[in-house]
Amino acid sequence: ENSINQISIDDYFIKSEEFRVYLKLIQNISFESLTSEEAKDLFEKYFVKEYNQGKLPEMYYSGIPLEVREATLKSKHRWNINLSNKEKEKVSELSDKVDSMTRLNKKDFWNSSTNTINNSSTTNHPVNFEHKNHSTIVLEREHNREVVNNQRKQDRNRMNELIEDVAPKEVKGSFQNRLDSKRTIADKIHGASRDRESNRDGLDLPDSIIFGGSDENEFKKLKNKIDHNNEMKRQMKDEKIRMLAEKESQKQADFMTKLGIDFSKGEKIVIAPR
Repeated sequence: ENSINQISIDDYFIKSEEFRVYLKLIQNISFESLTSEEAKDLFEKYFVKEYNQGKLPEMYYSGIPLEVREATLKSKHRWNINLSNKEKEKVSELSDKVDSMTRLNKKDFWNSSTNTINNSSTTNHPVNFEHKNHSTIVLEREHNREVVNNQRKQDRNRMNELIEDVAPKEVKGSFQNRLDSKRTIADKIHGASRDRESNRDGLDLPDSIIFGGSDENEFKKLKNKIDHNNEMKRQMKDEKIRMLAEKESQKQADFMTKLGIDFSKGEKIVIAPR
């Protein structure tokens, strides 16, 4: 504990990567789901305390491996992680193992490259790097980049497999179930709207009329109801037309009154000659 550089809330941004991984692996909380105030509160109350007491795995002090950072970021979409304390410790141990394997593989790669160069320098025809053309240099860079990328991909896959071994799997089809639930709700809403539209004539025919089996009196009652509804609609339409016509006539009369013309006295509009 004495050899650990103590941190405080002032180191919130400096230790943001470590804090993000800590939340996901140990507290099972997504950093993105927190407000700024909530994140800083958890950082000060829990992360700073455990960090200063040396209770966290080694990677929180020496540096979070790239593979672990990427795995915890992606885990929000890939897993529904709900770990016990024992499983959380196992994930941290596995993360340290991945970090060690990654460093070892990188060390072997560069040692191999160094040995190749040294062996070439002891031959009768040493490599003359100054005379390498541009194409050769580009090809070597691409090869080295491909080797490093492949190694990172293998490390990420290894980390994903390790986490999947201890993390509960997301229930298969849960996303599809949520979609189906939303579709069902939408169908109910739009279906109710269609039903209201179809029933605006005020009729709700029973199955006995639609499929037969009704007596003559019931049929006559329904026919009378239909005729009555149609007559009411016609009367409402005629009344609306009459009211609009009266309103228009009144507008014209008001306009003529403003001009000083009274049609009731037989006055006519006279257009002055040009």
